[in-house]
Amino acid sequence: MARILVIDDDSVSRLLLQRLLEQDGHDVTVVESGEAGVAHFREHRSDLVITDLIMEGMSGLDVIQTLREEFRGVKIIGISGGASDFPPVERMRGANRVFSKPIDRDALLKTVREMVSPKDT
Repeated sequence: MARILVIDDDSVSRLLLQRLLEQDGHDVTVVESGEAGVAHFREHRSDLVITDLIMEGMSGLDVIQTLREEFRGVKIIGISGGASDFPPVERMRGANRVFSKPIDRDALLKTVREMVSPKDT
């Protein structure tokens, strides 16, 4: 079980992600803004952050950049319904992976499992 922080300004998206991830056995915290997400992560580190990219106020891109600067090894998944050219966003802003809405649930869960599983040594 991983601790996952979900940051999304859309209440329906937050609820759907929370239910999906909790059903997969994860401990999920949801927040509704980039500012709240960064503040929460600073206080309560998570194994993975999932953030919407396009939000009012502090965008998900800003969240990614801030967390990368402060916590180099943080694992981040970006989610967006507004952009279609994701690889440049990943390289420029530091998301480990980006998904578009509507999210392929199986692909998201597979990626989450891969990102939070302990690595063999």
